[in-house]
Amino acid sequence: MAQEWRNDTRDKLVSSFKQLVIGRGFDKLTVRDITDATGVSRSTFYLYFKDKYDVIEYIFNREIGAAARPLIGMGYMREAFLRFIVQMQAEKQFYRRLYAVTGQNSLQEVLSKVFMEDVLRRMETHDVAAWAGTPLINNELAAEYLLNTFHFVIAWWLRQDLDDESGISVAMKAYDLVMSGAVSRLSDDKRTD
Repeated sequence: MAQEWRNDTRDKLVSSFKQLVIGRGFDKLTVRDITDATGVSRSTFYLYFKDKYDVIEYIFNREIGAAARPLIGMGYMREAFLRFIVQMQAEKQFYRRLYAVTGQNSLQEVLSKVFMEDVLRRMETHDVAAWAGTPLINNELAAEYLLNTFHFVIAWWLRQDLDDESGISVAMKAYDLVMSGAVSRLSDDKRTD
């Protein structure tokens, strides 16, 4: 029963956070705003999250990471990207506002933090440096490129005013266009067109 209450409180904090980000944006949002909207104390907030940036990471891990991580592990990068887009489409207003945050703790940084290890683990069977003929071009660089590609297409897609179905289709076409180079071969992208 106590665990159920804790999950309910966390969900309420997350829900309030999302509504506030949509309504006010992220930059001026405070922990006090979140707790006031939720009807809990600041100390209750800190039982669940370190700060408002931690809420972003939690949401991204729970809503996108949980769905995309297994696909990345199996080498299905395109399908993982599709999962990103489908999950973000459900709350596009929220993610659009969140993507406006730049610098430290931006959604791009969270994306890299959450998935870099998974992408690197997937690429362990590849020796990018040997393939490229230089140690400067290595698995870390290829993984960073892949994640920056995800970010680039997501940021571009969020700026478009498209309905759900055509928006997802256009995002996937943009992904295919950008990924038509060497990194798609390195990631063992197992496309299921």
